[in-house]
Amino acid sequence: MSRMATAWHEAGHAVMCHMVRGHFRYITLRPRGKKAGTNGHVYGVRTPGRLAMVYVLMAGPVVQSAIEGRPVVDVLTSTGCRDLLKAADIVERTPGIDLWETVLAVDKVLAVSTRLRAVETIANALQDQTRALTYREFLALLGEGDK
Repeated sequence: MSRMATAWHEAGHAVMCHMVRGHFRYITLRPRGKKAGTNGHVYGVRTPGRLAMVYVLMAGPVVQSAIEGRPVVDVLTSTGCRDLLKAADIVERTPGIDLWETVLAVDKVLAVSTRLRAVETIANALQDQTRALTYREFLALLGEGDK
């Protein structure tokens, strides 16, 4: 995945986390461990519940599919997209959550132009960063200051 696609993917996770009233410690495009290439991560994610976490997990692939012009199912089932496995694990342990209905709901939520602009703002900042972007910096980029 390109640096740009990774930035958008991770920004999708971060914006959705904020939308469901969650928070995270920081977001980065730096590789983790011995992995080569561009691997993004949102560290320390906390959400108010399991369904909210599924929304956060699905937001990255949904945004990535939109910018790459690929069906979300292709992104979710591609090698290296561990979001689907994590979400499926939560869904399996939580009665009443349908994974594919959740993907469709996330797609509708992120399609709102103001939210896409927020994702774009964060993705651009991530591409320009050589270090991690903290939650406080994330909020400042969205114009929400010290909330």
